[in-house]
Amino acid sequence: MNKNTTVIAKVISAVLQPVLIPTFGIVLLLLGDTILSTLPPAYRISIAAAVFITTGIVPTLIVLIGMMTGNVSDGFISQRRERTWPYIVSLLGYTGCCLWMWHVHMPPFYIAPVIGSTISLLLITVINLWWKISAHGAAMGGLAGGIVAWSLLGGHNPLWLICLIILLGGAVGWSRILLKAHTPAQYCCGWLLGFVAVAASWMLI
Repeated sequence: MNKNTTVIAKVISAVLQPVLIPTFGIVLLLLGDTILSTLPPAYRISIAAAVFITTGIVPTLIVLIGMMTGNVSDGFISQRRERTWPYIVSLLGYTGCCLWMWHVHMPPFYIAPVIGSTISLLLITVINLWWKISAHGAAMGGLAGGIVAWSLLGGHNPLWLICLIILLGGAVGWSRILLKAHTPAQYCCGWLLGFVAVAASWMLI
């Protein structure tokens, strides 16, 4: 395998890792939604910060603690059996994010993608007990599903953004498969799971 190709794959996997995708998604929503974009900047920053802390910082800290204690072999948690307890703690963070949004009276329409992401993570946690389904895939699929649902429900037409997210999802899939972190089936199933969980939650809530 070409060294430069491996480096590129590792960079893509790191930049578009699951702990960052919810924050990317909420920032896109805060900037692109006609209602949320009119909120005071301080309120929008607090929303983005809450999502980043609960879905980004908390899971990252858990992985770092796991690496320091020898319970996790690397930052991507490459070993399937090592993923269970970090996933469970991450679930608590996601649930906390949903509860915080409800507490500050965010409309259910805007809490829906976080609920969908929480459902997706719960399903991944269960499936991972037997099969190493891709969390990277689920994150990218969830982002795509959220944008599609938001577009349909809000009457938006961000075709360029949908195409970009799908292309990025393909790039992430390529990187994970190239690095032998997942098989094509594991990545594609993760992507579909994330897409359906987030899109369905947004369409139904």
